[in-house]
Amino acid sequence: MGLGPCPSRVFGYTRNFHFGTSSSCPSYSELQNQVTALKSQLDEQNKRNEERDKRLDAIMNFFSQNYQGQLPFELTMFNPAPVSNQGSVPTNTTSSGHEENHM
Repeated sequence: MGLGPCPSRVFGYTRNFHFGTSSSCPSYSELQNQVTALKSQLDEQNKRNEERDKRLDAIMNFFSQNYQGQLPFELTMFNPAPVSNQGSVPTNTTSSGHEENHM
């Protein structure tokens, strides 16, 4: 008595078809081994990606600190643009710090 058809029958997954067994469904331990192997592959790939990202960050920091002139447009996403003062309201102040009265 089972809980219904196994995934290989529903989705047509036949990669792990076992000859000489009564069922084409992989055993629980075989599935666990596959999950463990896939997790290991994913962890290794994530580790390589993190190392690559660190190298790219170091390169971009080097360029942004040492490059004379404006960076190419493609690289501006790595170097945030300076904040402009557009939209700010200028104040008329004298050297004493008091506002001038223009009337």
